[in-house]
Amino acid sequence: MKLLLPALAFSFMSFAIDGTKDTIGVPGPIIFNQTTFELIKSDRPRDNYYEQYYLPVNQTLDSFRQQMTVFVFDSAWSPEAAADFKIKQLIERKKSDDVCNYQKTVHKEKGEYMVDFTTGETQGKYLLSHRFNILRYKKISLGKKRDGLLIYGYCAQQFLDSITSYYKTFRTERVARLNEIGATVLPVIKLDSK
Repeated sequence: MKLLLPALAFSFMSFAIDGTKDTIGVPGPIIFNQTTFELIKSDRPRDNYYEQYYLPVNQTLDSFRQQMTVFVFDSAWSPEAAADFKIKQLIERKKSDDVCNYQKTVHKEKGEYMVDFTTGETQGKYLLSHRFNILRYKKISLGKKRDGLLIYGYCAQQFLDSITSYYKTFRTERVARLNEIGATVLPVIKLDSK
């Protein structure tokens, strides 16, 4: 398990013990699906886009079974537009991925959107991997009259050795995870602009 270094010693920036720097104010752990997820990777691919990945202990980004993600856009991109953009990506993927399926859920009273989807990798007639993803989109305040977009995500991944047993419970599991992520209190974002 990763331990956090004292924040005061490092100008209020959080680091995981392996050196992963928290840049959005969500150092972890995140508890979801009765699992503890630790910060494993943090990136800022563009000036206005931050992404952080969280995994259970002893799992890797290459072969995880479950993953949590927190993506933040320092822009006024709306939750609806971002969810629709994801749907467009999935429509394109569906042309070459028979497993790809998706659904968008609108929570107008909260101003939030969720997209849940499945994707897979096949070789011939064999399904090698299956991913179930949920992305929850919410408009957030970043202070100083700035709006941002938070995308809070969950991914469950199965490989050849577990796909058959996973499919037996997938419908129940899908509904349970959708309800759980919908009820999750989302983290407060504090961007590290450095």
